[in-house]
This record gives sequence, structure tokens and C-alpha cells, in this order.
Amino acid sequence: MKTVVLVGSGATLVESLSSKPARDRVPPLDVTFFKLCHLARLDGRAAVGGYMARVYGLDPFRRAYGMEEVFNLIYSDSTSADPPRDALDANWALLKMHREAIIRTTNGLECISRNGVGALFRFLLKSNGNALPVFMTFNHDLLIEKAIDRAVSLRRYSRTPWDISRAYELGFEAAVTAPNGRPFAVNPEGTITSIRVLKLHGSLNWVYPVRSANDAKNSI
Repeated sequence: MKTVVLVGSGATLVESLSSKPARDRVPPLDVTFFKLCHLARLDGRAAVGGYMARVYGLDPFRRAYGMEEVFNLIYSDSTSADPPRDALDANWALLKMHREAIIRTTNGLECISRNGVGALFRFLLKSNGNALPVFMTFNHDLLIEKAIDRAVSLRRYSRTPWDISRAYELGFEAAVTAPNGRPFAVNPEGTITSIRVLKLHGSLNWVYPVRSANDAKNSI
């Protein structure tokens, strides 16, 4: 039986605060982002709230405005040809507020503990008759790859089949071609014998020019 592990974020901020909305009625982070940032007293609320009130006549901290809706408005204003005087301040404050929210509420992917990622895929391999698990994520960062990479460097998990050049199961040479006509990256030939990492929004380490197939970035 194939086991798929969905890795990502979304519920962490909702779960972290003592006062939270009913999760069965509103999605985490998006609609509730500003309300939860208000409850957490994150810096930047005054700049963002003041700008949105002055320009758009709304207060995202008191009504359920979507996170992306407000992000789009402030970002578009701050990058326009003639941005409002306080748009850049609001955009910077919003970015810092979002960063602080993620730092405070997102658990890191542990690899060295008995309860970390290494222990998880060791358990999955044992319980599924060595059938390789699949990690699926909408995130484009490299957190899951780094966690697996660190885990397999330990003796306890060293026999776990992991090869980042085979994990994505993508033929990059057929999908992307550099301006000079050569591929950005080429997967090794042969059967994939690695834990899979399926990244539905792409990955930060997928497309960039390299001098050789052994470029350090290929290994994270």
C-alpha cells in the first residue's frame, strides 16, 4: 500500500492562539489571518490598518478580509508608477507581519529526534513492507528535502532510500531548455529508488543554469 504524506502549512496560526474562530466555518490563515495577527499583537498592524482605512475605507483586522486580497491591494499600490505616500511602509509592515506570524507558529521539520521525519519514514517503510512513501507539498521551499537529507545522514536512518536527483520524478531535460539549447538539469537514468517528493507548485531548486550535473545546488 502506497502512503502519501501531505506536508505544508495552513492550520498552524489558527492552532497556536487561545482565542480562535470556528475552523469548520472559516479556512485557516487566509480569512482569519488579520484577526489572528491582531490577537497575537504582531507589529505592523498600525501601518497596514491605517493605510487600508485611508485608501480603501476598510479595516482588515475587524472584518474577515482574505489575506491574499489585502496583500494584492497593498502590493499593487506599492509597485505602481505613482505609489501612495504610505503604500511602501504598509507593504513592508505587511511582509514583516507575515514573516513573524510564520516564525512564531510554524513547527520546524525535525530530523534527529525519535519523533522526527526520519522516524516517520522509518516507520512507514517498516509498516508498508518497504514500500516507499511519497511526500506531497504545495510549498516550493526545501524544508522537507533538507529534513530528509539530514535524517539519512544519521546512522539510524542511513539505509533509507533517498536521492534528491531521483525524488521528484520529473524529466527536467524535456520540460525546460536553457537559452544556449542545453537542459537546465537531467535526471539520472535508471529506476527511481528514492522516497518521492511531489511539489505541486514547483520547487526553488528546479530551474537554474548550472556548470555541471554535479552542481552543489542539486544536492540542496
